Amino acid sequence: MPQMFPMNWILISISTTMILIMIMTMVYFNTNIKFSSQKTQWDSTSYNFKW
Repeated sequence: MPQMFPMNWILISISTTMILIMIMTMVYFNTNIKFSSQKTQWDSTSYNFKW
């Protein structure tokens, strides 16, 4: 039992990290698609402000 316990925790941690990475990527792409137009507007305004 003591030897199987850490292995189970390693598997659980790997699965949770994979799920977290998937959720983070989904949120990241969703925000990118949502704020892409606003980002281009901000880039253009900053470029104009720089000059």
